[in-house]
Amino acid sequence: MTDYFQSFTPNSRVWVYGAGRKLNNTECLGLQIALDEFTQHWTAHEILLKAKATVLEGHFVVIMVDEAVAQVSGCGIDKSVKLMQQLGEKFGLDFFNRLMVYFETESGVSMLPLNKVSIAIADGTLKEDTLVYNPLVQTKNDLTNKWKIQLIDSWLGNKLPKAV
Repeated sequence: MTDYFQSFTPNSRVWVYGAGRKLNNTECLGLQIALDEFTQHWTAHEILLKAKATVLEGHFVVIMVDEAVAQVSGCGIDKSVKLMQQLGEKFGLDFFNRLMVYFETESGVSMLPLNKVSIAIADGTLKEDTLVYNPLVQTKNDLTNKWKIQLIDSWLGNKLPKAV
């Protein structure tokens, strides 16, 4: 993952979009083509941005901008949001459902709605050391170091039973 963004500074800005379901190879390829086209021509106030985007783990789109080269503005961010809305429509995906929790299992990435997390903790599906994906990362450094974290260290840790 970080190799793809190797030439970007650690403070490069990051946006993560969960796809809402596992993507197949054709969808990943179609998304990557659209993402490459977009990032190669992405501008803010008519200044070309140093940007890249990729599909990770068959579930996530990660967009990165190196603001050491050029600052992304509100209108630039709006362009990326519009792209993700268009790609969601094209591929039948919801990239804007922030109530989905993604976690790692032996078979890969699994997901469940936020309102089912307490049940998954109670039945042992989710444990303190379960790796969860943190879609709130904001920089390349965060993506490298805080992308997968143990559930206990995530914002979901407060849903774990309290030790008496």
